Amino acid sequence: MALVDAQGMIAVEHGQSISIYIARDDEPPLKVIVPQNATVRELKKAIARHFEIYQQRTGSKVKISWKYIWRTYNLSFDSFTLDDNDSCIGNYGISNKDTLSYKKKRKKPKI
Repeated sequence: MALVDAQGMIAVEHGQSISIYIARDDEPPLKVIVPQNATVRELKKAIARHFEIYQQRTGSKVKISWKYIWRTYNLSFDSFTLDDNDSCIGNYGISNKDTLSYKKKRKKPKI
């Protein structure tokens, strides 16, 4: 276990951080630890960081373009789309041990 994981777990125990699960198609959910008052942007950075740690553990060398992921998908919680990067995740009602999923962005119709 890495030092970052241990620090994150301690922060969760002290109520300073929350654990969020990211549901992925055909893959086990990814557990991400973020501060309680994190923004959507900070959550996205944490997802990328935790996924890279997950890849190191599994020995995967697949390169992920996070710019492409965030341009193509939004995070979704219940019926809410987390589309404002500067908004606090608490504004969407996200709390400890909630599960988020990826939702494909809809193309804007050309006028």
